[in-house]
Amino acid sequence: MFKLFSDSSLVYTLVNIMFLNDFYALWNDEEVIKYTAVRENLSLYNTEQKLMNWIGEMVFAVLKDDEFVGVVGCSSVNKQNNEYGFFYQFKRSEWGKGCASEAAA
Repeated sequence: MFKLFSDSSLVYTLVNIMFLNDFYALWNDEEVIKYTAVRENLSLYNTEQKLMNWIGEMVFAVLKDDEFVGVVGCSSVNKQNNEYGFFYQFKRSEWGKGCASEAAA
């Protein structure tokens, strides 16, 4: 785990299976997923499969006060061509609080 800014309350840790239920809740919030590549609510199984694809990638769970609040990362789009895509997704309760701006920095 690490912090990007010493005065921040956000902590970043590589995603892992322990965040399965957090991602399941995030990806079943229709307001969150309408801004993502997730086009429909995911089953727990499909959430696990998607999450497992990110293990070993530069994708981080974002924690605030030890609670999962979102995800940020650069996942591979095309590994052979070294193409990556930057993204972030946050719980609606964190929208408008600067979390995405900080994570993008």
